[in-house]
Amino acid sequence: MNYNDKIQGKTREKADPYRRTQDSALLKVGFQPTENHRFSIIADLYKQTSKGHDFSYTLKPNTPYMTYDEEELRHTNDKVERKNIAFVYENFTETPFWDTLKITYSHQKITTRARTDDYCDGNDKCALAGNPLGMKYNQDNQLVGKDGKPAVYKDLDSKETIQEKLPLTKQGKWRHEKVDWDTLKKKYPGVPIYGYCLEKEDDPSNFCTYDVNTIKKENTFEINGKKYDLLSEADKKVISDEQRLSTNVSYLFSCDGLNCNKNTIQGFNKDGTTVDIPFEV
Repeated sequence: MNYNDKIQGKTREKADPYRRTQDSALLKVGFQPTENHRFSIIADLYKQTSKGHDFSYTLKPNTPYMTYDEEELRHTNDKVERKNIAFVYENFTETPFWDTLKITYSHQKITTRARTDDYCDGNDKCALAGNPLGMKYNQDNQLVGKDGKPAVYKDLDSKETIQEKLPLTKQGKWRHEKVDWDTLKKKYPGVPIYGYCLEKEDDPSNFCTYDVNTIKKENTFEINGKKYDLLSEADKKVISDEQRLSTNVSYLFSCDGLNCNKNTIQGFNKDGTTVDIPFEV
């Protein structure tokens, strides 16, 4: 059965298209040393493969109103193998019990395998294969957008100190014992609170000053004159984790998308500065 495996979404030829291939071979060798005796060896080999899609497990949130890009698709890969080896002996001597005697010994082995794999086919319907921003490398191997201007990427962790003045609402001997630290911990979840005051114990004020040290994250990507906040829900899928490659791992690229005569490719430091990374051809 033939089908177009590039058809995805609402439009397709079959609910579960597949391609079936069958291959069989039969070999028979006979030897008759005399008129009354005959020996034969038979080999029957059969193989069937069935490859296709299982759209009942299509891993994309399609709705009656919109077809989303494919994330993963379930592929079926089934195989059946049969091997039958037989030995035949025939005796043509007439006796009171038989006119012809035939003895057959056969050994058959059948192996069945059913396998499914979930992955994207790699065409333009895949999320990673799409390029809505028009990103590419120019002749200097700089990452640019549709407008031809270089992109800017930042991934910063900056420390920020916020000074909080907490009222003395509890009873206690020492100043820090009079503070409701649980309220501050709820305001800054995940931030360590050590519970001390900057004022001296004899300070006449009725509050406790405490410095909260937080880490402010900034992860932005600017391209085509627009700046994306990659930490926000709206822009977090602009760049996937698979598109962020670290420099401590080796990768294989095609010269179709790079200028291999340049021998360097532009990368980004976390502070947004660029660096030329050498590569080998």
